[in-house]
Amino acid sequence: MIGQTPGGKRHKEAKEETPKALYVYELYKGWRAYLGIPKVELRPVREPHEGIDSAEWAEAEFGGAPLGDHRRSTRLVKSASMLADMVGHGITTHTDADKAAIKGHYRLLESRKYKTVTPENILAPHRARTIERMRDQDVVLCGQATTKLRYNTRPACTDLQVIGNNQTTAKTRGLPLHATLAVTEDGLPLGVLRCSYRDPEEGPHAPRTQQRMDGYADICEAAKEVSRKIQVICVADREADIVALYDAQRRQAGAEVLLRAQYDQKLLDGRMLFAMLCGGTAAGTVEIEIQRVTAREQLSGKRARAGRSYRKVSAEGGVAGSESGGRAIGDVRGACARDGASGG
Repeated sequence: MIGQTPGGKRHKEAKEETPKALYVYELYKGWRAYLGIPKVELRPVREPHEGIDSAEWAEAEFGGAPLGDHRRSTRLVKSASMLADMVGHGITTHTDADKAAIKGHYRLLESRKYKTVTPENILAPHRARTIERMRDQDVVLCGQATTKLRYNTRPACTDLQVIGNNQTTAKTRGLPLHATLAVTEDGLPLGVLRCSYRDPEEGPHAPRTQQRMDGYADICEAAKEVSRKIQVICVADREADIVALYDAQRRQAGAEVLLRAQYDQKLLDGRMLFAMLCGGTAAGTVEIEIQRVTAREQLSGKRARAGRSYRKVSAEGGVAGSESGGRAIGDVRGACARDGASGG
């Protein structure tokens, strides 16, 4: 596709015509070399470490963001570079940041008149680079999960949501961040595909369920932009153990599903999931460190907590194969701790 027709009317009496797509077909495959035109990579591939260690990494990851004005995109690149130099600290503590740079950073984020400055548009270039890094892999794990950003210490923040409360009914305000991180099968991060900062207001499911459905749909969209030979797997916690997600995977078939099971479901052959996993052959063993926890009695505003000593446990993992009905519920993996503690 090279463009669209303008549409409109050919003459006053004619009906309004909608724009039509224009496609061209190459008659000679070597036309670029014949005309002296360099080859264009329609689906560029990027190695995981490519450009990360260079001084231009911020330009590569955030340059050209569709913020409505190239000056805002330039400001975004500058802000990203400054924040990366001081992870965990405020931008005002940057040694090389002048007042103009700091003021421009806050003006970019605070101005409400810039409707194009959205989380999706800010993340768009990085998402594109992430997909390019995914094309260099054989297997990509896309983990989606929710974390809560607490802003109780910042009373000037507006439009915050109630994300929790304690026994004194005091409200904790902040934002629920539902993000999708793409990593290699060895755990090397490739980038962030999606960030959602609000519970979905529309959809056929409950908000928390809808978040995971939207996250899976986004992973399927990313899977369409890579080769079919690349195995893209959606990884999620027990809250994603829902029939709607399994049904979406069955219908869309864009990305596979790997979930931590919450419910003891019946498999296609009639066996129960947990019994089959615990009775199967272990696929591998993992050493896990259990952190020490001090016992605590029930106090005002705090629940009682049992003590726990530090120890190391061995966990064996089993795989639900397709012959056992695992495909119908997604590829589920479980682990059973062997030191008497509950399985993880």
